[in-house]
Amino acid sequence: RLVGSEMCIRDSLGVLVKGNDMPFDACARLLYGRGLTTMVMLGAGTSMEPGLDGKVVLITGAGRNIGRATALMFAEEGARLLLSTRHSGGQLDETAEACKAAGAEVSTVLCDVGDREQVTEMIKVADDVFGGVDVLVNNATSRVQGSFLKTSPEQWRTTMAVNLDGPIYLL
Repeated sequence: RLVGSEMCIRDSLGVLVKGNDMPFDACARLLYGRGLTTMVMLGAGTSMEPGLDGKVVLITGAGRNIGRATALMFAEEGARLLLSTRHSGGQLDETAEACKAAGAEVSTVLCDVGDREQVTEMIKVADDVFGGVDVLVNNATSRVQGSFLKTSPEQWRTTMAVNLDGPIYLL
């Protein structure tokens, strides 16, 4: 349960779901039932309603697709952003520039969320640059392209590190 917190989920159609003390499994069913994969967890007192101005938002997987769209949404709301991605520094820079054009203060960092040491370093950047994080958008994901039966042990471990270990390291 996200006790004492508000959880907000906005899909690509702009639908917003909010709930206080909502059981995590109910949120997950709601998300995955709609084909969504990104959860936005907001700390107590933080809301997607007016009031994000100046809040620090850390977005993983921010270089493209849902991560980029989420970053732009938060930038338009006046949030200060720490954007990360594992690879694709060029795409991350493009997202950062678009967010800056929307008026946001932005910092970027390359980070593999499946690597605990890299996550620790990213959190240090957040503390040094912004004084901490108010909102985490854990959007980073990894998947193997192609046949599951041809997945190598290294590919499987990378997928599990990013998708399972990463969210725990970010807590």
